[in-house]
Amino acid sequence: MDIIISCKNFDLTPSLRAYVEEKIGKMANYWDRIIRAKVDMEVDKNKRGGLMHRATVTLEVPGPDIRVAEESSEMHAAIDLLIPVLERQIKKTKARQEKNDWRQIRRAKEKFMAWYDSLRGKNK
Repeated sequence: MDIIISCKNFDLTPSLRAYVEEKIGKMANYWDRIIRAKVDMEVDKNKRGGLMHRATVTLEVPGPDIRVAEESSEMHAAIDLLIPVLERQIKKTKARQEKNDWRQIRRAKEKFMAWYDSLRGKNK
């Protein structure tokens, strides 16, 4: 799985890069069909004068992509908030796709059996 990290309004430190790669890299343990992870991090000024750290992760998977965004007062905290939501979304998407795969296999088997029965019926 490729991990692409982009930052807006701040510089990416090596420790933050390692932290993101470690946390997002663990998502490959949940599903091996993840193609790429794109992590967008940005810092914005808050109306109250503070800084708001926003992290967005987009996972490219077969079918619709998985996208999760969280905000916090620190970037590490925003990434930590993302992880459980991302895990749930991966499990949900994985289950949905596995269910659809079985439906397609069942339909293909039914078509094959109908075709095979029609051949057997003609040859008798």
